[in-house]
Amino acid sequence: MNLNQLRTKLDQIDNQILTLLSERQQVVKKVAQLKQNHQKIHQPERESELIDQKFKQAAKLNLNPMFITKIFELILTESKKLQHSLIK
Repeated sequence: MNLNQLRTKLDQIDNQILTLLSERQQVVKKVAQLKQNHQKIHQPERESELIDQKFKQAAKLNLNPMFITKIFELILTESKKLQHSLIK
């Protein structure tokens, strides 16, 4: 593959990531609806568990676990913000 082909492939992967993040956000909206009267938005135990799982999975996939941890911390922060905006 040449440089342009590789860049095209990276663009396709980036688009898939964005689509999956959008899909995730739609699920977060549904979670917020269920939490409306029953659960608090921030659940530290669940977050710790999720980050730990992703850290281990990243290592198995030869990804930098700290990089993946930062990404998921950002995703979770955005998810909490979205839930807070929906639950008033």
